[in-house]
Amino acid sequence: MNPSIRKHVRTLLTGLIIAIAIVIVYVPGLHGPWVFDDDTNVVRNPAIQIDSPDVRALSKAAFPGNDSLPLRPLAQFTIALNYYFGQGTADTFAYKATNLVIHVVNAMLVYWLATLLFNRTARQWNRTEAIPIWLPAVISLAWALHPLHLTPVLYVVQRMTSLSALFVLLGLIAFIHGRERLEQRRRYGFTLMGGGVLLGTVLGFMCKENAVLLVPLALVVDHLFYRGPPDPDQVQRNLARLYLGLIVSAGVAALFLLANHPNVLDISYANREFTLGQRILTEPRILLLYVSLAMLPLPHRFTLFHDDIVLSTGLLEPWTTLPALVLVLGAIVMAVVVRRRHPLFSFAILWYTVGHSLESSVLGLELAHEHRNYLPDIGLFIGGIYGLFTLLQRVRNVVRQVALAGLILSLGLATHVRAHLWASDETIIESMARDHPHSARSQAMLATLYAQRKGDLNKTKEYYSRAALLAPHETSHVIDLAIVGATTQRSIECQTGKTGSSEHDPIERLKFLLGRSSVVTADIVPYITDRLANGLLTTATLDRLGSLAVCPATAPQQCEIPYCIFKDWVLAALHNPNMPLRHKENFTIHLFSNAADHGDYATALAAARFGLTLDPSRPSYRLMEVNAHILLGNTELAATLLSELRATPNGLDEETSRHVEMLEQAIQKRQPSRNGRHTSSIK
Repeated sequence: MNPSIRKHVRTLLTGLIIAIAIVIVYVPGLHGPWVFDDDTNVVRNPAIQIDSPDVRALSKAAFPGNDSLPLRPLAQFTIALNYYFGQGTADTFAYKATNLVIHVVNAMLVYWLATLLFNRTARQWNRTEAIPIWLPAVISLAWALHPLHLTPVLYVVQRMTSLSALFVLLGLIAFIHGRERLEQRRRYGFTLMGGGVLLGTVLGFMCKENAVLLVPLALVVDHLFYRGPPDPDQVQRNLARLYLGLIVSAGVAALFLLANHPNVLDISYANREFTLGQRILTEPRILLLYVSLAMLPLPHRFTLFHDDIVLSTGLLEPWTTLPALVLVLGAIVMAVVVRRRHPLFSFAILWYTVGHSLESSVLGLELAHEHRNYLPDIGLFIGGIYGLFTLLQRVRNVVRQVALAGLILSLGLATHVRAHLWASDETIIESMARDHPHSARSQAMLATLYAQRKGDLNKTKEYYSRAALLAPHETSHVIDLAIVGATTQRSIECQTGKTGSSEHDPIERLKFLLGRSSVVTADIVPYITDRLANGLLTTATLDRLGSLAVCPATAPQQCEIPYCIFKDWVLAALHNPNMPLRHKENFTIHLFSNAADHGDYATALAAARFGLTLDPSRPSYRLMEVNAHILLGNTELAATLLSELRATPNGLDEETSRHVEMLEQAIQKRQPSRNGRHTSSIK
């Protein structure tokens, strides 16, 4: 057989084996549940819920028209297609199967990348027979079958991570091929290099923002594996221009994002339980945790949430902070020093640290998530498994192959077991709460499980109380406790104007309240009000408060909190200086709707006027004000305000005009009839 044909057949068979192995390992979890952020990004996301795959619907799914970041239109586009062809969100299979296909493609790209780097290393350092042709396949399988990389497959919304990595890998492979062509003085070298990085970054960024790391990753590869630009001088100058252009482009993109969102750092830390300095001190310990998870993948160590990590508040608090910082910085320095003699070792460290530099540095994201290792671990696995292979050089070839095969089998088995756990939300929650007893989120999820599935309210109270004490900054757990208490005791009473004392330590006060025999006491409601006004407004707290706002329409049987208490809580949160503007707008509308539904028209009017202070140009707030005046019987003032609204210089859009007409009809119905009576208004 022709050597070229034999090579292609071998590559195809290798790819087929890799794909089959990945599918076998992940099959148990493909019908698993929606997880965590899947609910808001898929199940309850109207933007992706299209009824036809036409251009207009798909464009709306990709670009829903809100101003919130991240946008990630390409990932949203694929999820919308899943929604349409999978016939909704009743079954997760189509979504998770798509994630699995992306993961398989990424495994092939890792195989390709490792092959290119090993071939380059062999030629550059005259090691033609040192690296076997099967080693890239081992690396690809080890990376693809590792349990640390399960969430980008079985956690639907983390498609953003895997799809972004796909374009980064494609862009880098194109860059390497272009660099090879440039060194061989063949055509289109610069085109492949620049085009690969540009397209890879743009397409990857449309899935997740960390695709911008493609530029520094490409520079790392070039610096480690290519010893200076080739002659002649013109080529050298062009290469320098290309690198300068890539760096400047990345800088301009970063400046553009900062110009449009200048307060991104302040906003990201506004409702975090840690500061920028504390995050920077904690992340080296987390990076070492990630490395230990890669090297020692015991099942009990993995979880959806790593919120049980102790925060570093100083170089020696905890004492592991300083050693971790020294170790991480020392590894980077060592990688730079030995880069010429040991390029693959340096590649592993530099790729890994660059890959984590966005999500594990200054941005106020959550401290740790396993899916953040998906792209950085590629470099770690290429360099690490090559290092393991070289350490085994002295043993017999068969022993070396058996050891590496055992590694692959053990990783595949660990991920297969974890995929079985991910086949059910109950098994996911119970395993997380069991293996991570200090994780507040896991304990809270277990409490919800006992409340909704098992009907054991005593266990529900126990685990919510545990979660509240583990994360005293998280008010949502105390809100859940109040709801449980209202369900069992029906003892929550309106206490207008009463708030918890801010003079006492909130943690000690919480311990005191939870130590009472009754969950719902005269103090727990005002305690919540105080924390909403003065504490952190985390995403979970805002989501929980938001669910109370819509429960009269979606699940009235679960609305155990009286309206008067809900009103106090929302008013407290609205006056919290840390509440983001978009949440203030949403809760203003929630407050108006609930007040109108409960006949509290004065509060409805106050909510509308508060909305106008947030954005006087927004017609919906003016419409709310008009509606409140109609409900209060101020029809003349309402008519005047509608006339002013109709006189808006730029005119009204179709939806606003329709609402104006409805309100005008309501005013006419409220006008006194000939017999002196009037009809009721809309609410």
